[in-house]
Amino acid sequence: MKIALVHEHLVKRGGAEKVLKDFLKIWPKADVFTIVKDKKFVKEYFKTNPKIYNSYLQKLPFAKKKYNWYLPFEPRAIESFNFKNYDLIISNSHSFAKGVNFKGKTRHICYCHTPTRWIWLESESHVKRSNFPFFLKSVIPFLVEKLKTWDFQAAHKPNLIIANSHNVKKRIKKYYNRKSKVIWPAVDTKFFIPANKQRKDFFLYVSRLEPHKKPDLAIQAFSGTDYKLKVVGVGSMFEGLKKEAGKNIEFLGEVSNQELRELYQSTQALIFPQEEDFGLVPLEAQACGTPVIAYKKGGALETIKQGQTGIFFEKPTPESLLNAVENFVPQRFSKILIRKHAEKFSFENFQNSWQKIVKQVMSKRKKKW
Repeated sequence: MKIALVHEHLVKRGGAEKVLKDFLKIWPKADVFTIVKDKKFVKEYFKTNPKIYNSYLQKLPFAKKKYNWYLPFEPRAIESFNFKNYDLIISNSHSFAKGVNFKGKTRHICYCHTPTRWIWLESESHVKRSNFPFFLKSVIPFLVEKLKTWDFQAAHKPNLIIANSHNVKKRIKKYYNRKSKVIWPAVDTKFFIPANKQRKDFFLYVSRLEPHKKPDLAIQAFSGTDYKLKVVGVGSMFEGLKKEAGKNIEFLGEVSNQELRELYQSTQALIFPQEEDFGLVPLEAQACGTPVIAYKKGGALETIKQGQTGIFFEKPTPESLLNAVENFVPQRFSKILIRKHAEKFSFENFQNSWQKIVKQVMSKRKKKW
């Protein structure tokens, strides 16, 4: 069976890129199609050297660094790929990848991480806080309605949609009026493991330092307190947050996977203040036996068990988060039970679920189900 994996952009590491890597573990001979790619990133990230095809937008100036400049042209770029010789397409989509064209006996499964965020979910505020160039920000509001039509039609092309969470499944029904099945992304439970050592007296925040990840909420909650916070990640807010932060907050920037694992194993708890579609970081922490203090919304409701693997705070405010930190009692949490919960999200379970779905899709003749 010849398989094509479609992914929007291969320029930086994120949750969707981790999923693509897992797909290539399941189907190592699959070809990858992407709108634009950064060759240096691809070489460092994919050790297996998969065959990767990019769209014609790759040839345009600054495409791999400023791909958002070409956003209005990305739907057509996705539609330009030819899948004539492929049996199965799996699109790994948070925006346009689901819109590929195919025909004949080819089947298409979309793994949807979210309906296109800046089109359907608070589009105006999302555009304002995004890194779209100024000349595009002024045009996007006029494009949104047109792109809504394209995006809705694109969501009805795949034979089957798989949501990455029940949270996203609800959105798919709301915005695309389509049913979907749920397969949770996998956490590397063989790498992220507990350690037999004492925990240190700090809390941990791990994410890109961008507005929608709410790092400022964590910084404001911890600044001026006696609680220590270590911050892992870089992004557009890095310098501003460093100036705002108190002396009890340490910025570590980017760290290696080994360093990250050691931080998970050593911290009192992971701080997770943002609303995510799913969110792999809390599961990495839990795989290390570490509890999570999270905002009670989004994917965290599916990955964290209140009072067993972590605790929630109700409001997206520094005061609400700080109150949760003050009421956090680490002795109440069992490293063994937290780890056991994380194992439900193992790569083996992810692989088995996908192999069953693919078998079902390839054996059925009807267009959609």
